[in-house]
Amino acid sequence: MLSNEVIDMPKGGKREGAGRPSRWGTGKIKTIRVPEAIADQVMELAIALNEGKKVHIVTSTSKLPSYEKIIESKVLDLSRVPLSQVSGEIAVKLTDLVRSGYEIRPKKVSDLVKARLGRLF
Repeated sequence: MLSNEVIDMPKGGKREGAGRPSRWGTGKIKTIRVPEAIADQVMELAIALNEGKKVHIVTSTSKLPSYEKIIESKVLDLSRVPLSQVSGEIAVKLTDLVRSGYEIRPKKVSDLVKARLGRLF
């Protein structure tokens, strides 16, 4: 049975569970000011860190705002790399990866690949 009684409901202000959930899983958030020239890159970096990705930052030594970011991910775009078949398996040559602009790590392997490329030309 419904009552005509008016119930005083609190509204406004801080309430437990109010508002939409934060997309940041790492805790409280803080507003910061950054130069517009690098704002998008800072946001990409923050998102990658929030997702638990390993991030390496390479900055230029020039005074211009020229920043290059390298974010490790599990995606390898092979659209520009020739594929071959070895013993019934799909294979990619490291030399082809380097020619397509990929960086090979560790340095020891990279040096071997670059030496091989030097002999090919």
